[in-house]
Amino acid sequence: MGKSLGTDFTSAGSASITNLTSLEKLVVWDTHPVQYRGPLYSVLSAETGGYLKVIYESNYSLHGYHDAQFDREITWDTPLLDGYSSEVLLPINGPAAVVFFARFYGALRTLMQARPKTCLHVHPHTPATAGAYCAAALLGIPQWLRVETQDKAFERHPWKETLRSLVWTIVYSPLARAFYIGELNRRHLLDHGFRPAQLRPARYGVVDGVRRWSTERKQAERRRLRQELAIPADALVVGFCGKFIPKKDPALLLEAYQQIAASIPRACHILYIGSGELENDLRARASALGDRVHFTGFINQQALPAYYLAMDVFVLPSRRQGETWGLVVNEALHAGCAVAMSAAVGCAADFGRWSRCRVFSPGDDGACAEAIIALAGFERDFDWCGDRLDGYSLERAAQAIAAEFRAALADNGTVV
Repeated sequence: MGKSLGTDFTSAGSASITNLTSLEKLVVWDTHPVQYRGPLYSVLSAETGGYLKVIYESNYSLHGYHDAQFDREITWDTPLLDGYSSEVLLPINGPAAVVFFARFYGALRTLMQARPKTCLHVHPHTPATAGAYCAAALLGIPQWLRVETQDKAFERHPWKETLRSLVWTIVYSPLARAFYIGELNRRHLLDHGFRPAQLRPARYGVVDGVRRWSTERKQAERRRLRQELAIPADALVVGFCGKFIPKKDPALLLEAYQQIAASIPRACHILYIGSGELENDLRARASALGDRVHFTGFINQQALPAYYLAMDVFVLPSRRQGETWGLVVNEALHAGCAVAMSAAVGCAADFGRWSRCRVFSPGDDGACAEAIIALAGFERDFDWCGDRLDGYSLERAAQAIAAEFRAALADNGTVV
């Protein structure tokens, strides 16, 4: 685990970040360790020969904490800091302006001493990380960006959209390069000041939990879990995984159920994985379907692959309330699920035309049912999209960032 700075305004703002040596020339500024980004940093550190340091503004996710949207205590079962150099700064309490100037001053001192080759930002809009962003801009240190921001995640009033667009154009103007996570993110960056030559693909990916599993093992896990859940081997299993919150709209599966059941010749079961504020309502509504609906509760990362293998069709029916990507879709695709997703899901622009993916209008239970019925006709294949997912892997994203880093060093005659 990384070392920490002082806890008050003065010490946190004035102290320099420790152990930032001349070998750590690519500095990533992030908010907190996340189960999806930690593995990327590990691969990126290897790709850059260890010339990487990640600076976190908080460490709350390293220990058990209450997740309001899951409505439960969460302790991730995957390592978040392994495989790369990192530092976790102690939090600065106070108004946003206090946090910004404290981090700005601390980052300014650090960057003046270390002079890293470049800084990579993933959340430049929080008060703390914005302080580091402005410090690097003031010093003329090249800055790169990899965010998930896009312009279709919310429905906004035109004047709000215009103001937002102006703000992003100003924020992005000092940046030398951006790595886009997907198609909607690429369009957003182009529409807000980036030139095509400044963009590189570093698409969103997740750890492939079944990458080294044989087909026999996958089949065995599928059978085992179905037996545990009392689901017939020949049933169609339609699954949802995530937070039971209005944004995700998990109830749409129940609303689509009767149409699905009437249109396919085999039994249809719904598998709900997760928890959240809508759980009691979902259970009450599902009671009418008896043993055809299964609730597992929250399942941690390492145990999830077997649940995806047990499904036939994965559904993400999110509303247009901020679903900028939907990494659970990546997880489901790694397990070979067919996928139905609403048009509000960010990755629909990338995966929506794949042979076993369908896109439907948000909130439309009839369209959701039609998508699932169409996908139910495919025979289960664990590997149907394996090759296409290579472009959405942690390795490919890390290689893209590392290649630009090596090119930047080569401009100065440095060899990595």
